[in-house]
Amino acid sequence: MRLHLKKKIKAYQFGLWAETAAVGYYMLRGYMPIARRYKTKMGEIDLIVAGSKRIIFVEVKARKLDNGMFPLHPAQLKRIQNAALLYIAKTPRFANVEQSVDLLLVKPWGWPRRIRNI
Repeated sequence: MRLHLKKKIKAYQFGLWAETAAVGYYMLRGYMPIARRYKTKMGEIDLIVAGSKRIIFVEVKARKLDNGMFPLHPAQLKRIQNAALLYIAKTPRFANVEQSVDLLLVKPWGWPRRIRNI
């Protein structure tokens, strides 16, 4: 039981690190973080970043893409999209900018892989 708990804690900490790495990744590309772990009744968005003409809702996965498997279930994507719509409705300053949902795969000792407009 203890080993299982240690693995869960380690995975959680790696997930937090991956989200922090994602912030840096997008900042290097000229985006500013707007929110982290944005929670709604519709779902959660790991990271929201904005540039001068675009807002991006980012799902961060702390793993690499293996065997061609897409690490996001369609139901998860729908929850993220619904949460993004709710965020835009509550934040009208972003209503007229380009919007997208990205998936950022973060692995240890490697550069993140960005999948745009999922």
